[in-house]
Amino acid sequence: MYFYSSEDILAVLMQQENAAQRQVLTRFFKCGKGEYGEGDRFLGLKVPQTRAIVKMARLRVAPEEIEKLHSPWHEVRLCGFLLLVEEMKHAIPGKRKDPTEGAEQRGKIAEFYLRHARKANNWDLVDLSCPHIIGQWLLYPQADGQLPSSQILDRLAASDNLWEQRIAIVSTLALIRADRFDAAHIAPTAQSSARFDTQSHRLDAPRAWQARFRPAAHLPCRPLLRPAAHHPPLRHRALHPFRTPLLAPQKALILL
Repeated sequence: MYFYSSEDILAVLMQQENAAQRQVLTRFFKCGKGEYGEGDRFLGLKVPQTRAIVKMARLRVAPEEIEKLHSPWHEVRLCGFLLLVEEMKHAIPGKRKDPTEGAEQRGKIAEFYLRHARKANNWDLVDLSCPHIIGQWLLYPQADGQLPSSQILDRLAASDNLWEQRIAIVSTLALIRADRFDAAHIAPTAQSSARFDTQSHRLDAPRAWQARFRPAAHLPCRPLLRPAAHHPPLRHRALHPFRTPLLAPQKALILL
């Protein structure tokens, strides 16, 4: 079974509505009054359920249909962003192909995502989409052979919107994984993130892994707010030049 329109996708999502799971998700994503997710609404679907629908709709839904998925329902918006991720994956050229191939399509997807970035108004919506869209877009050259400007990360980092700030930081994950530690891509966002101070714990985790996985010689970083809560995976600890014992997290601070 395949889906080709936003109406089809919305109908299937609504059919799987779960009132009990809705209450769990509402608490988990802090949607109460005064919390960071205030006002967000859930159907009660788990992420694998949404991904299963995306699998049946990937590369079949037109951009104007994806735009209609930016609804008040959290899972519907997640579905829309995951469909964009699939579009970006399809636009990435193979290893033996011209790296500029698909550049126009990648640019359109990134522009579309940025236009609706504020709809990614919770941490899962950001973390499951921006590294695979903005991050990947920054890794591949445009039609003229030049890499896209990383100034978009600075603009997002300077935003007054918490979730755009998070997009700026989490998008660098794709760059870090590709060993793109050059100042043109990572340093501006690292410097911008230093100004966030303690305004929100929603930025602690992305700042933590960003600091741990980049060479300290290249990029200074503010102290992490809760270093003990953010231990990198074993495969990264083995490769990281600044390994520290798990029992001594205070030594993991990389100071400005």
